[in-house]
Amino acid sequence: MFTNKKEVMFFLSFLNNLVPFESAEYLKAHIQHASFIPSKFKVHLDDYISLAKTRLQDLGVPWDATGIFKPKQDEAAGSSKVQVKNPIEVDISRAVQAFEEKGKIPPAVIQAIMFRRKYFHTYFLPALLKPRMLPDIPDSKMKFILALNEANKIPAEMYQEYELKCGQMLNDLLEGAFTEEAMEEVQEPMDALKGDMEKLANIVKSGWTGDDLRRQLSVISDGLKTMLVNVDTVSAQEVVDLEQAVMDKYVAEVVDVLLAGFCGVASTSEVKEGQRSFQWLEPFVTMLGGHSALHTMLLQKMWSSVADKEGCSSKEEIGDCTSLFVGIQIRQDMYPKVKTSRMDRVYSILEVAAEKIPISKREGMVAALRFLTGILECSLNVSSSSDVHLHDIVPSPVVHKFLYLLERFKNCEKHRRDRLIGDEKFEEILHVCRSEKFKMLVTSKGKAKLDQWVKWELQVVPHWDILYDCERHNYHHLALMGDFLPGLEKECTKTGLTVYWKAMNIIVNALMDHSRGQHLCLKEDKSEMTYSSQREIVQLLAEILSMLPAEQQGSQTIKHQLISIFDERCEEVKGGLDSELIPSVMAAEIDSFVRLLLTLPPPFILTNHITHTPNESLLSHLAKFLEENRRHLMVNSFHLPHLLTAHIFKGLTILSSSSESWELDTALTNMITLCPLLKISFMVHWYKLKPFTLMGSKPSVTLQQFEAVHQWIENTTSGSESSSTSLKTTPSEDGLLLSACLLVKIHQKQIHLTDRIFNYLCTSPSHEVFQALAEVFICEIGWKLLQGEHNHFFKYLVEFIRMNYTRVLPLFAGQSTLRRRVCHPSSESLYSVVFFKLFERDDSSLWSENQMLPSSALLTTALECHIKFRDLYLLCGPLTPSRTLGHTDQILSVELLAACNNTMLRLINLSLPADIQNLPDTVVQRSSPEVQSYLRIKGKQLAS
Repeated sequence: MFTNKKEVMFFLSFLNNLVPFESAEYLKAHIQHASFIPSKFKVHLDDYISLAKTRLQDLGVPWDATGIFKPKQDEAAGSSKVQVKNPIEVDISRAVQAFEEKGKIPPAVIQAIMFRRKYFHTYFLPALLKPRMLPDIPDSKMKFILALNEANKIPAEMYQEYELKCGQMLNDLLEGAFTEEAMEEVQEPMDALKGDMEKLANIVKSGWTGDDLRRQLSVISDGLKTMLVNVDTVSAQEVVDLEQAVMDKYVAEVVDVLLAGFCGVASTSEVKEGQRSFQWLEPFVTMLGGHSALHTMLLQKMWSSVADKEGCSSKEEIGDCTSLFVGIQIRQDMYPKVKTSRMDRVYSILEVAAEKIPISKREGMVAALRFLTGILECSLNVSSSSDVHLHDIVPSPVVHKFLYLLERFKNCEKHRRDRLIGDEKFEEILHVCRSEKFKMLVTSKGKAKLDQWVKWELQVVPHWDILYDCERHNYHHLALMGDFLPGLEKECTKTGLTVYWKAMNIIVNALMDHSRGQHLCLKEDKSEMTYSSQREIVQLLAEILSMLPAEQQGSQTIKHQLISIFDERCEEVKGGLDSELIPSVMAAEIDSFVRLLLTLPPPFILTNHITHTPNESLLSHLAKFLEENRRHLMVNSFHLPHLLTAHIFKGLTILSSSSESWELDTALTNMITLCPLLKISFMVHWYKLKPFTLMGSKPSVTLQQFEAVHQWIENTTSGSESSSTSLKTTPSEDGLLLSACLLVKIHQKQIHLTDRIFNYLCTSPSHEVFQALAEVFICEIGWKLLQGEHNHFFKYLVEFIRMNYTRVLPLFAGQSTLRRRVCHPSSESLYSVVFFKLFERDDSSLWSENQMLPSSALLTTALECHIKFRDLYLLCGPLTPSRTLGHTDQILSVELLAACNNTMLRLINLSLPADIQNLPDTVVQRSSPEVQSYLRIKGKQLAS
């Protein structure tokens, strides 16, 4: 490259001049790769190398340190364009990163400890152990240092010195933090901010000039910048959760000073022609919007000023802060949106305040009306003195809630209203309503819809309301008849629905939403339950139902209107849910709907109009509802709960007494024929239903039969001499009535089934009585398994099998309509488990006593149950717990599955060739591969 000494000397002179300006990386490259100088001129290179080493020493960079990690591709590619960092710092950063990812000391560091000891101890460790303020929770770098120390890779003296210096830094910080000078520095900015806000109030009060206002706002802004310089700012939060606490006391103190100062400015602002001037508002809010570190705390403080105001209506600061809500609404482009729990989208702070401000008690209503009036007054003033349109300032919730509260106060007696809000203040509120601008605003924003009105009314606690009960009832009628029904009539003209049907639909859905919300929020402490005006709204719903025109309730009505609304609602709810969530959501929906039905007059559970008796179509609709939703309705294995049963029974008795053409016997017969579940429920709850039978009404044969069955069972099981006679004179051959009554007596521990009862049931000419009771026992056993309770019903079922197994086997094989219409679905799913549990308890002796082994019927039934058990295990076993079958995943153990398989193989082993050959092909094909294989082997063995 170089051919003579002159060229070498010129080049080295050039390099010497660059040494003070050259980066460390290039100097190291020149030192380590000096082969560009011919060997005969090496003597002249020593001066440059010595100078370069001295420069590197000044920079604190070892000339022979090339790093223990290979440079990344992006670093290598960018090294020519960007100055490379200190290689030691790069090594430390990458070592900590690798330790964080792998959880152990990186191999490259281990190699450096072994083969590059000088670099590791002279450069790497001193840089790594540079004293610093250690965090309370160890970070990755601390953990890396601890790992090296535990591995004895750091000299003890060096590590002790590191700990000592780090501790000294903390002590110095703590000593300096609590000196008088430091405390003065903390307090001074707060005092300065208070003084600046007072100056702003004086400027606004004295008839401000634009220059004075701008200068003072600039002073406040500069002070805030200084105060917030060390505050960790959240980068431009788009949405603020108003219910999420922010634990920054310093920022909270700054916001408190600002809010207090703002209230002072608002209260002292210049009054012109009876109205305050708010020309200063937008510049102030614009200045405040430039400090994003304050936004979250500011919005949360503003929200808390209106959200927790029950009993705070006398506080003037609530009114003084309203203008800040208006200002932020005007400059909402500078502030984040907000949200609270159970909000489907985000809103401005003013929208949330208007929508969520509590109105459940009279104090809250007064405070809310004051707050909303202040919002409207400020908005009217601002729109009059600026280019901002009133429609853009005031959101719809403000207008809707204001008009709602105003109507309630208008319906309150004057002396009570004056005591709550004052006559002069109420006149000011009415003055706002009379202004032409407000009337135009109402025209553009509209009024609250019926569903929103019902939602607000349901929040009201009756005994804390501003209205008495009679006033509230009258107000409900005025609102419904005067405002909502005329508005709905226009919509119904387009859709073809009646206005009453539309109103009923809206109210039912609002009531269910409210009930479901209470169901979700209900805690273990019942004292925290909130009381509402639900009963008054239900009464309003009942009156709407009574208003339905008579021609709509004729014999052609085929659907129950309330149940139809529920069905439509359920379809909408299911459409937006995952399949896993549907059972739990539907349980809450059904619970809400049943609670609504139970608060309506009893006839409405059967008919659409209180003056019309239900036809067969309406009763069928109710029966279908009960059977399809029995999983969520039933709290027992085979009957409905008392409250629902009693409500239906009361509806039947009331309607039959009010109609000459509709007899109770006919109604009961139709109802229990359509819904066997209801027949059992009537029988189970009979003694609690008897008081509801109306005095002086025509005697009912069906009710007499209910009473006779109860008396017969009591006499039969009493052990008296008349019990033998009672067995011969059965009051009914209805298996459901007898079995339901027997089972409830057993539950109440009033009777025990004796041998005489079993003999009677076994020899009874009515197979229905025997099978019904046996199936009820099977269902009850399954329910007890689910609840994990003691199962004393097994012994009764065993006795039934001993007496007449031919009547019991078909029940396990699914040859019964009872299990599909009466039994709880969870109990029904466990029929196969009950079948194999019988073998588990009694082995094969139970079946051999009845000469069932070998038996084609038993083998077929066992195969059917084994198939169902296997499917149930795969669906709800311990590997796949079910959300719909309670504790089924705890019942379906691996041990029980193995026992069932062994029982199945034992039954096949004891069977005759003819029994195996006569098995239905459809059953064999659906059985498990193991069972099919064993059947083939067993068949060949028997054939040979």
